[in-house]
Amino acid sequence: MDLRSPKISRTQKYSKNGGYSTKTFEKYRLPPSIVTTLITAANHSLAKSTWKSYRTAENHIRKCEKQTGIKLRFPFGTKETLTYIGWLLKFRKVSANTVEKYMSGIRLAHLKSGFVVPALKPEIVKAVIEGAAQAERVKERLENKAERLAVTPATLKLIKHELKKSNLPIIRKRLIWLVCTLAFNGSFRIGELLANDNMHYDPQTCLLGRDISVENWHKNGENTKLIKVWLKSPKELKFGKGVMVEVFETNTEICPVAALEKWKKQSKSAMTSTKPAFRLEDGSLYNGNLFNRDLEKLLGKHINYKETKILSHSFRAGLATAMAKLGYTDDEICKIGRWNSQAFIHYVKTARLKRMKIAREMAEKMASI
Repeated sequence: MDLRSPKISRTQKYSKNGGYSTKTFEKYRLPPSIVTTLITAANHSLAKSTWKSYRTAENHIRKCEKQTGIKLRFPFGTKETLTYIGWLLKFRKVSANTVEKYMSGIRLAHLKSGFVVPALKPEIVKAVIEGAAQAERVKERLENKAERLAVTPATLKLIKHELKKSNLPIIRKRLIWLVCTLAFNGSFRIGELLANDNMHYDPQTCLLGRDISVENWHKNGENTKLIKVWLKSPKELKFGKGVMVEVFETNTEICPVAALEKWKKQSKSAMTSTKPAFRLEDGSLYNGNLFNRDLEKLLGKHINYKETKILSHSFRAGLATAMAKLGYTDDEICKIGRWNSQAFIHYVKTARLKRMKIAREMAEKMASI
């Protein structure tokens, strides 16, 4: 029995709690029973984290007014928009990417207050945001900020070498290696594999034990094993019903199927159907933060993390980088790595035999780089 048992989060990614209210639909003069249904549906349109970010954007309006002396009333015109953006850049010192996010929040604030959403990005606003982004890139190059590297097959072999020398418990080593090989070969975002917290999880999005399995497959004289990973809420299919990602065995030293089977064979916490798939032996959740710490401990003597770094997201970029070096086309890379939802859907509909041959071909080629 586990010493610790993770709990389902009280607040989940999508719920009826959000920013839309009766005020949003007031001008349409609809029956109250219908309005209640519309509010619930609309509030499910955005994730909890997005609502939080958008509320922050809205709260900044009053702070901006106080500091600039300019009233920002809905609906925003160009003056109000420029004032808000200028204040964010000057006083909040946020990035251009954060400005874009907050502007989305301002658009939503108009909508949920019952206003027709104005055009908040005339040419002058676009120029300001694009210029701010370019200035950030220049500054980063001049300051030599730590660059995130892409994982390569050679990096994986180095991790494996350091794991062998490490004094970590064998079961922890196998878990780390499993996450590394699966994240690389499946081009997964780490949030698709690991929980965000150590004791709480959202079953709407978190990968559970029942969402991952190994299958033996035989056809036309071909025999192979593959890992089937059911992603309930993948980023590239925001409004979809989930997607099945199949990761084939490679019969190389970085084979994810072999890594999964070795971990499952020894771990007492492996693959409990209703709990997150990857847990530590005390029952707590192996999350992205812990994974990043493990990576830095293993690679710290080989990489100066102040100049360059390998983090969890480096694995998603790794497969694409390796495929590019091997001469695969952009379209092929998009299909394998799920950078384009339509391309990937086309790929998963391709016959499994063809996808298996593609995976084997890549494995053989990557063994040499």
